Amino acid sequence: MSEIKRLLNEDAERTSTLEKQKKLFEKKIEKYQRLIQTVNTSLEYTRKGENMDHKVMFKGFESAEEWKQSLAEQNGYLKERYDFELDTHTINVDEMNKMAIEAKHFLDRMADFLRNGVTYHDPSVQEHVMNHLKFLNQNGHPTSKEDYVKQTRFFMQDDFHRGMLEEQQASLSNYLVVVAEHL
Repeated sequence: MSEIKRLLNEDAERTSTLEKQKKLFEKKIEKYQRLIQTVNTSLEYTRKGENMDHKVMFKGFESAEEWKQSLAEQNGYLKERYDFELDTHTINVDEMNKMAIEAKHFLDRMADFLRNGVTYHDPSVQEHVMNHLKFLNQNGHPTSKEDYVKQTRFFMQDDFHRGMLEEQQASLSNYLVVVAEHL
């Protein structure tokens, strides 16, 4: 805090600091505008009764810098809470977008299963999770069933990650754990 005060007290540095903050806020506004556009497009498809291609639904980011900014909050949290830092120095934009599309598709479907009362042992739920694990393994993210159980337990126990899942669908974090434990 004292460092921030010192910077704000120095006029030349203050201007630079404020310009940087302004740019960060403008980037966030752009990101939210893209998200609003995606939601509006999704609403149009839903009203027409059509399914929307996941590539249309998730535009992704165009640069490594956009990904770094998107991951900044999570990275800061992980560093502070667990002394762990995500590697944001070697971001492959296409790969990150591909993984994000898969994650969105996976979580959207899991949330739909939960909303519709589909139980953890339903074959369609089990198949969906197994297809997700297969995708991860085929795309450079080796994940066993045991790894997946640990990951879902972490998401449920960790406030930041549980909050992200619960924003999407109430009890989603718990549902993911129960499904994972019964694979």
